[in-house]
Amino acid sequence: MQASHREVTHAIKNKAPLEGLRTGKERNANIVVDGKLVSRVTFPKIKGGHVSSMSPKTLGVIRSQLCLSKESFKDFIKCPLKKEGYIALLREKGYL
Repeated sequence: MQASHREVTHAIKNKAPLEGLRTGKERNANIVVDGKLVSRVTFPKIKGGHVSSMSPKTLGVIRSQLCLSKESFKDFIKCPLKKEGYIALLREKGYL
């Protein structure tokens, strides 16, 4: 799967219930649902106007931090999966 930094960052910021966004070389945030820490996600910063695709390895790490399957991650990035659907998947998989 190919995805740009911008697509991944936009999806994470808008669909994952984040708390405590920290910046530095990378952005880190906790995924918290109903006061319970589910995971911590790390995603790179976007530098300048250049929009490049992320490496498959980096996408795989982010996908595992979000607790998603490959197919669910595609839907998460490309928009069919909304915030409520993401939280429902976490509940279904037993993370909540």
